[in-house]
Amino acid sequence: SLPLAMNAGPRDPTAFVALVPGVQALSSQAAGSSFASFNGGQPYMNEVYVEGIPMTNAGAQGETRNLAYSVSVESVDQFQVETNNSPAEYQGQGIENYTIKSGSNKFHGAAYEYFRNTILDARGYFPTTRPVEKQNEFGGRFGGYIWRDKLFFFGNYDGFRYRAASNPTTQSVPN
Repeated sequence: SLPLAMNAGPRDPTAFVALVPGVQALSSQAAGSSFASFNGGQPYMNEVYVEGIPMTNAGAQGETRNLAYSVSVESVDQFQVETNNSPAEYQGQGIENYTIKSGSNKFHGAAYEYFRNTILDARGYFPTTRPVEKQNEFGGRFGGYIWRDKLFFFGNYDGFRYRAASNPTTQSVPN
């Protein structure tokens, strides 16, 4: 239930790691994702797990794009971060583990949309117009049972649309 910023990209479940003491969140516009430095260490030295399965490889340890682009914030049930004294079965300087929601003996679901729109934005001090910026992230999730107490399902869909124009600026050229 924590809020996430919508800054020209989809909401990223790895952004929550920045809330942990000892973690410095770094952002990569090229990667389109956030990554972290644990206790002053080098970036990309942490290990990212989903349900205990590593999401990284030796060439890109600590890489969060796999998680950011394939796992929806709405489908993450909880996350765990370890910055010190990692157990022997894990590798890396820091550990991020994400647990995905699952089905249960009751049907449950939700539909959602998060949006930003030009109409809701304030105009800057110098520009005479507001630049066009429309961002929509929408989707739904549904879970339940197939066979009570035996077999469950959970599904999630996320859609993302972003349309923007460049910011008008004033330029001065010397004579």
